[in-house]
Amino acid sequence: MKKEEFDFYLPEELIALKPAQKREDCRLLVIDKENKKYQDDIFKNILNYLNENDLLVFNNTKVDKARLFAEKKSGGKHEILLIEPLNPEKTLWKTIASKTKKLKPETILFFPHNIHAVVSESKGNGILYLQFNLSMEDDVLEKIGELPLPPYIRNKRNYSLEDEIDYQTVYACVPGSKAAPTAGLHFSDEILKELKKRKIQTADIQLFVSLGTFEPIRTETIHEHVMHEEEFFISKETADLLNAHLSSGKRIIAVGTTVVRTLESAFDGEKILHGKQKTTIFIKPGYQFKTVRGLITNFHTPLSTLLVLVSSFMGKKFTMDVYNHAVEKKYRFFSYGDSMLIL
Repeated sequence: MKKEEFDFYLPEELIALKPAQKREDCRLLVIDKENKKYQDDIFKNILNYLNENDLLVFNNTKVDKARLFAEKKSGGKHEILLIEPLNPEKTLWKTIASKTKKLKPETILFFPHNIHAVVSESKGNGILYLQFNLSMEDDVLEKIGELPLPPYIRNKRNYSLEDEIDYQTVYACVPGSKAAPTAGLHFSDEILKELKKRKIQTADIQLFVSLGTFEPIRTETIHEHVMHEEEFFISKETADLLNAHLSSGKRIIAVGTTVVRTLESAFDGEKILHGKQKTTIFIKPGYQFKTVRGLITNFHTPLSTLLVLVSSFMGKKFTMDVYNHAVEKKYRFFSYGDSMLIL
């Protein structure tokens, strides 16, 4: 399939730069994928479409404050994004940096709070290995870092302290993601309490979202695209709950595409496996879903692997019809935008 089949016209004013004032006040497009019908609603009414046999699965990872700002002795300024530690002490890091031509090996970069790093290696394509003078633990990042907002937000406005609340789900508790699992941003504490009150079961997994989530499909066909690798974890307790639901035929509803990729990757043909694993799964039209029967997700970018995944779940033609409706009705798109419930 040509990548152009997953393109659509999106007016720039529909790209949400800030979230709804209250999480649950965003709009919700409710979709019946079997009967090819949809209706407009508000996210706070999502419970009207769920029942006590449903199991909602959340990705409870927390976005790291991995965007750092450094200065050379000469005064040159550079933006650094921490990708992953390369040693147990968390002093050596793989990073992505701006203006890397000016960052040769042995260059020293200075950060706030007497933190500095030496360029250990330059790997090309903006990737540097940096050796820090101390362990870059979460408490250090809290002091000197920012959340790595998506480029379509940070290129349009300044970072604010409100983003440190808005760009985390209310249930985020496991550090390690470089981008938010945005489908969950609409859930407020009140909605989570109401889920419990109505005896709708929930479970948590962790997929550590990488920056690859923002990578568009650049190849001519979607089948040539190489998917980025991400790590995920499912506890035994969660796997047992998921497998019980699968055996009984009850609905598993994924809160976000990261949950879909996790559950489909962990299924071995008979059951969902627990433990730590890695995935490069790219779900394309024709894929047979084994675990997920419902999906809560935002409106995704044109030419993205996420849009391809949604098209696989409810059919490509119907997906494009739904997206055209969303544009016509001025739904808000991307990370801080509105939501879809696909059943």
